[in-house]
Amino acid sequence: DVMSKPPRTIGPDETVSRAMIACQRFGQSGILVTAADEVVGAVSREDLDKAISHGLSHAPVKGIMSSRVATCDEETPLLELQRLLAAGNDRIAVVRNGKLAGVVTRGDVLEALGERAAAIRRPAVSLADELAGLGRLAPVFEAVAALSETYDGVYLVGGTVRDILLGEPSFDVDIAVEGDAIALAQALADALDGRVRAHEKFGTAVVVYGDGERVDVVTARTEFYDAPAALPAVEHASIREDLFRRDFT
Repeated sequence: DVMSKPPRTIGPDETVSRAMIACQRFGQSGILVTAADEVVGAVSREDLDKAISHGLSHAPVKGIMSSRVATCDEETPLLELQRLLAAGNDRIAVVRNGKLAGVVTRGDVLEALGERAAAIRRPAVSLADELAGLGRLAPVFEAVAALSETYDGVYLVGGTVRDILLGEPSFDVDIAVEGDAIALAQALADALDGRVRAHEKFGTAVVVYGDGERVDVVTARTEFYDAPAALPAVEHASIREDLFRRDFT
């Protein structure tokens, strides 16, 4: 629950400058180095800075990376993660069957500790009554709930959440999924006896059902622009990174 996924990585033969661009793009203090999904090292932003200042921006990352990387599995308790970070590790690679599954940083652990403390201080708030008031959308919510079992995370996002909180009528439904949005949309269309319009390049799809009602399904993603006015380059991301790009006004 604590780890960030998908983990941002770079190959050992990628250049120092490419590694720095990746760190800047995703706001990271360092990055894991992988080969065939196996962790072979890590490099900090500080070391990248030093290499660039010495004119080594073209050099491969493997020349400056550290091959000692703290690892854990997906069942490692929060207390053990704290211990590993306190030992001087900037990030912990989460490994599943020898392959990299995620990464845990100091920020991830601090956020988890904050959420745990907040949960102790205040009672849970339920939106069950508000959701029950959206009877027209009940088939959608039920279908999404049933289909979400095979995904890492499926979330109600966007204007629907705003409308529920404000008690306003909601017309369209926005779903973000940590996984294949188009596959989820196709399954949802089958469940609702609807049809799908997919945009594979951006990992998005629209399910149209009933009397023209729609569900927008998107792969949780992050966007960046290589030049002004250019189309966005899109990468799969966690729901947290996806929410960073959304307009909450």
